[in-house]
Amino acid sequence: MSLFDDLRRRILGLPKADRMILPTEQEINPEGNSYDGQMAVNHFLRKTREQITLELATRLHWYFYEDYLWMGSRAFCFYFPAVADYVTTAKARTDYQVVDNFCWVIESRLKSDFAQIRDAFPAIIRFAEYVLTHFEEYQEDEELRERLRAVKQRCAEPGAPSVS
Repeated sequence: MSLFDDLRRRILGLPKADRMILPTEQEINPEGNSYDGQMAVNHFLRKTREQITLELATRLHWYFYEDYLWMGSRAFCFYFPAVADYVTTAKARTDYQVVDNFCWVIESRLKSDFAQIRDAFPAIIRFAEYVLTHFEEYQEDEELRERLRAVKQRCAEPGAPSVS
């Protein structure tokens, strides 16, 4: 991106085509009057996946991870790839409990919204596969390894979208 394009984006915001695909306030906070949902709106509204990945690296996951519990299914599916991208960074390896906390979020969402978050399954599988492959670098316990395997298997069940 050129300096001019970067300045234009900062001043004018995202191009109309990019704005149209971002989750709306209603998609981020379907409850409407929920404090947790409103916090998710404050953290995510009008932000791209790339911006969220950068913010995860800057603020660490503690700032955001519970928002993934409260946001609507479309917003979850849109933004979870940012988590899968973030977990591959060197910064994530020093972000205490990032894998455990997001695994808990995934388990909770699979329990309550399995069918509604199918579009996130490829990113969830990518998250689990990456962490399982580099598990020792995260200094986590064996129980978490088993939980990640279960999450990966659940998302790869027949009927779940195929991962290419």
